[in-house]
Amino acid sequence: MPTWLISQIIITVFIVYLWKMIYDRKLWTSGFPFGRKHMLQLTWLLFFPVSWFFALVVFGLIYMYFTSETNQNIWYFVVWIPSVLFIVLVLVYIVLYLKRKRKDQDIESKITYKRAECIEWIKRFTFLSENNTKLQISISTGNPVGKIIISQITEEEERRLIPYEEDLPEGISLFVIR
Repeated sequence: MPTWLISQIIITVFIVYLWKMIYDRKLWTSGFPFGRKHMLQLTWLLFFPVSWFFALVVFGLIYMYFTSETNQNIWYFVVWIPSVLFIVLVLVYIVLYLKRKRKDQDIESKITYKRAECIEWIKRFTFLSENNTKLQISISTGNPVGKIIISQITEEEERRLIPYEEDLPEGISLFVIR
């Protein structure tokens, strides 16, 4: 087995052990503002690959400099393969970020649309204003749900609201507090 391959395996085992020890001993709690779940993801999906990449590339360049080997296979395994893996990792992170951003925008647009429908429903009544209505909308199982809380109205105004409760947008409930 070539020396550079043994060295890369040793570096990989060392870095895996290092990050496992850091994670197991919870060394991030002293200064990092991350929780356990986020730290697990950061450790194995970001810190480990980045440190592994830099260690292998630095070792590879030092190894090639001191051994002055011109074998093309060593160049591939020592520099190019870790670099390609790192680029693939960066591209995966970019794709995941864009998917998450698109999903967040979709959720925000659903909430905005449902909020506009509710405001249209509220504007039907002259006795309702921002002072006596509260609108709460969230996403539950991919669909916007919410409630309109109406306070400080008379019994007569409440009776006028009841027939129009069926016209509320889907997933929205009406609560009247006197």
